[in-house]
Amino acid sequence: MAALPDVLIPYAKSFDTFFRAQNAPRRTQTPLSIQAPIDYTLENGGKRVRPLLTLLGAELCGGSIDEALPAACCVEMTHNFTLIHDDVMDDADIRRGQPSVYKKWGVNTAILSGDSLFVQAMMLLTDHYDSLPNNRFHHLYKIYLESIYQVCNGQALDMDQASDQLSSPQDYLQMIDGKTAALLRGALLMGGVVAGGSESQLAHLHALGTDLGLAFQIQDDLLDVTGSQEKVGKSIGGDIIEGKQTFLMTTLCEQMTSTHQKELQSMLSKPKRDDSDVAWVIKQMESYGVVEEAQRALKQYYQQGMTHLDAFAESNAYDVFSTLIHYLMGREG
Repeated sequence: MAALPDVLIPYAKSFDTFFRAQNAPRRTQTPLSIQAPIDYTLENGGKRVRPLLTLLGAELCGGSIDEALPAACCVEMTHNFTLIHDDVMDDADIRRGQPSVYKKWGVNTAILSGDSLFVQAMMLLTDHYDSLPNNRFHHLYKIYLESIYQVCNGQALDMDQASDQLSSPQDYLQMIDGKTAALLRGALLMGGVVAGGSESQLAHLHALGTDLGLAFQIQDDLLDVTGSQEKVGKSIGGDIIEGKQTFLMTTLCEQMTSTHQKELQSMLSKPKRDDSDVAWVIKQMESYGVVEEAQRALKQYYQQGMTHLDAFAESNAYDVFSTLIHYLMGREG
């Protein structure tokens, strides 16, 4: 992913400094056998988009970066917990260009270190916010847990859909609303709640997070077909090789002739797919205009997100958030 725009760097630096300080005590309290995989995961980069959303969500609602930093850390730790467990379920060898925790330490350690990271995230939230006024801690925790619940539901739908029968694009969007959008939405809302945002402000953050989450996942699906291996960090067409449900694949299946649908289903029924299958699918996607349709959907969701951002008063946070949206729109990995 391209370097952050200058206006986002102070947010990222504040987050990184606080994040490292918060994680340091756990290293002496947690057995090395599970803390080492946790440190490996947290230090292995990532886009850090979710904690940035938490910080900006707080500022949009009149709060400060400092008061939202613990919530941002909780969100980032939770995101990484889901990735550790995802790799176990997906039998994934690589994460962010490096061996996954599952590959490096095995199933048992991956499960346990993921569980520990999740609990550490919840402890961090409790340690910093249990004295919030006006029942805001209850609201904050409810949003957080609801986000994780929706992520789990989305993952379950993804597993249910992972077969040789492709879902509809509508079913796919329902799945990614949980698996991808839920935590982005929760990240924004947690920042808003910490800052004491109004009911109207939180409603707009909810819609904004949903639009960004759907756009983010469709963009990932698109980059799997149109990106470069160097920038994406994985082989192009990897989703096709794995037989994954994506916005492009489900849209393609819906639009194909019955003859081509049978060919596609036959290919997905194979135990393994190869480069020739990838080439055939990409050719069909181009022929049926699916790539352009995904690009239109991506643009539409980002534009919808901007309309919800426009509900907030112009401020430095508004300008920075607008820059973040345009940055995400242009990402290539």
